[in-house]
Amino acid sequence: MSHRFSRVFSGSARVGREDFSDPAGDGVAYTVNTSLQAVPLKTLRHSLTYSGRFEETDGRSNNTNAFFLYNNAQLYKGVDVTVSGGISFQKKETGEDVTSTLFDVLTSLQPHNTLNLSIFYSSTNSDTSGGGKPDSSTFTRRTEVSVSYNPFRTLYLVAGISNISDEDRNRTFQNYALNFSPFPDGALQFSFAYNESLGSERNEKVRVITPSLRWNISGPSYLILTYQVTKSETDVDRSDSKTFSTNLRVYF
Repeated sequence: MSHRFSRVFSGSARVGREDFSDPAGDGVAYTVNTSLQAVPLKTLRHSLTYSGRFEETDGRSNNTNAFFLYNNAQLYKGVDVTVSGGISFQKKETGEDVTSTLFDVLTSLQPHNTLNLSIFYSSTNSDTSGGGKPDSSTFTRRTEVSVSYNPFRTLYLVAGISNISDEDRNRTFQNYALNFSPFPDGALQFSFAYNESLGSERNEKVRVITPSLRWNISGPSYLILTYQVTKSETDVDRSDSKTFSTNLRVYF
């Protein structure tokens, strides 16, 4: 069901039933999803959602309720900010109660139509209690910064760095990628992709080089030839792989 209450507010709802059978047993689950949207301005929108799943398998129940709030604002032309957060409650068949909270912030900047900058932060916390087990808590923090540059329709560059931390460790990753397609409109198209990832854990380095050739045979029919070279290095091992693949699709 969906309904528009006014120019600003609208809502939707969905209910369902799932019957399943697997090695763990036979069961049934009822699902509920509702959302309320508010768009007071073209540059400002909000969404509040609720989702629930109530599952029972051979007399054992597993229930989840989650609430999530999403907010997006275009502060200026080329400056967008998205802030969202939510909480979920899960009751497991083992008697454990799990409460999880999530908070995200995404800022997107476009100083020029060929340049994009994004900054992302995410925080997740989970608390577990009951079920005859000791209480426990976990958390994950993630920060990402990425820049993409598209000076021409045929060239795309992107670079990014991310940091992920939890209760056990802290990791940093770097990613660099290039995609070049010099002849995008012809019947014969060539593209070259390069991706490099660097990880602080075990000094991991992964390089992927992928040249490909596409021939638009006639109408929607085409042939794609792809050759991929992957090299992976860490403090303890090294691996190389080369893959050649073809994909032919013919439509009549």
